[in-house]
Amino acid sequence: MWEKGKMTVAQEHLATGITEYCRNLVMSSRPNVPEKVVGKVLLTSVSGNNHMLGLNLLGDVFRWHGWEIFPLYSEMPEIEIAEAVFRHQVDLVCLSVSMPSQIIKAINAVKTLRQSGWGGLIEVGGAAFVSNPSAFKTTGADFLGTDAEVTVSHATKLLTERAGWHNMN
Repeated sequence: MWEKGKMTVAQEHLATGITEYCRNLVMSSRPNVPEKVVGKVLLTSVSGNNHMLGLNLLGDVFRWHGWEIFPLYSEMPEIEIAEAVFRHQVDLVCLSVSMPSQIIKAINAVKTLRQSGWGGLIEVGGAAFVSNPSAFKTTGADFLGTDAEVTVSHATKLLTERAGWHNMN
């Protein structure tokens, strides 16, 4: 709504604060995550994007489904994302893109990850793709995250299929 001029920055920040407060209440009452780790996911956003609420919520759902999360969150330069995937040995990078003008930064981040030799999965998501979901195809990512549950389910399926393929070879 802020992007469309239907709310002020202060109103957006208040809505985010209220949502974070509610999220913390839910997280404090949620049981611990399963002991078996499904995979490792790095959560971050493109350079210039400091919106973290979506990544926080996504991280919660990944954790609930047995994933180990590495929350780098906002404004990560492409080269630091590429270094982090090796340092933390992650299976998946979830890249948040808030504004359509940041899609070019997602393209650069995906390109940097691919050129680094890292062979993991890449998901892009965020408000930049809400009105134009097919724009994710220009990024070179493996899939588009449309909501947290679908993203985690899809990532788990892809990682399981990939692990099965590796075990056969």
